[in-house]
Amino acid sequence: GVGPEAGSDAAERHADHARRLETLISNLPGFVYRCRNEPGWPMEIVKGESESISGYTTEELANDEVVWGEDVIHPDDADRIWEVVQEAIGAGTEFEVTYRIRTEDGSIKWVWERGQLVTPEDDDRSVLEGFITDITERKRYEEELERRNRELERFASIVSHDLRNPLNVASGRVELAREEVDSEHLDRAADAHEHMESLIEDLLTLARSGERITETEPVSLSAVVRQAWRNVATGDATLVVDVDRTVEADPRRLAQLVENLVRNAVEHGGDDATVTVGELGGAAAD
Repeated sequence: GVGPEAGSDAAERHADHARRLETLISNLPGFVYRCRNEPGWPMEIVKGESESISGYTTEELANDEVVWGEDVIHPDDADRIWEVVQEAIGAGTEFEVTYRIRTEDGSIKWVWERGQLVTPEDDDRSVLEGFITDITERKRYEEELERRNRELERFASIVSHDLRNPLNVASGRVELAREEVDSEHLDRAADAHEHMESLIEDLLTLARSGERITETEPVSLSAVVRQAWRNVATGDATLVVDVDRTVEADPRRLAQLVENLVRNAVEHGGDDATVTVGELGGAAAD
């Protein structure tokens, strides 16, 4: 049989495990729960920071004084949450869902929840166990970022439209002039117009992509530098290219960067400046 010392050791280990679990839960940025798989999500066990998130204590949530699915979850999100959870249960997987709650003081917050269907050892009923945390600040940041991106795209569309009108006029005039005279200056003007059209397209792409670069390709740095030099008014400045390197980049975005660098160098160094493009001292980067 099992002596009293063995039983005492087991009880002590169990108590130590419980203390460790309580400490872990108390340090989580949210709360853990056990609830019945019913539309109201009535909770049976709640541990952690439920009050700081919802305004309701763990006791209020655990004794049905406050029913999570009826009194806390925003009614506009309730059906969606139920569908997501039931689909995960049917597939035998964990579920993750983001939704709004109405706190005790009537304010609206966003929470993230993760859980799964389990069958406790001491009960043959299947229940949900999971974790809920407050993501309101992150959600507000994402919404603000989306709003700014929409405004940026609208601004870029307006600017590109306003730029294209005079650009089309200028391009048309160049073609008419070519019918009357043959001059390399007209070729340079046509090239500049094409370059402006590319910049307008890049402006729209940049606004729509949220400044993300999604595709790159090998690009000759010296070729990009020489092309940028031709696209910028450099006066009597001199270009020295002392680099033979291929880089992975978005060609248009890299060209814009180099053009800006060339323009700044000439503006601050003077029309007779010498602009040198080369590698910095030290070991070359891979």
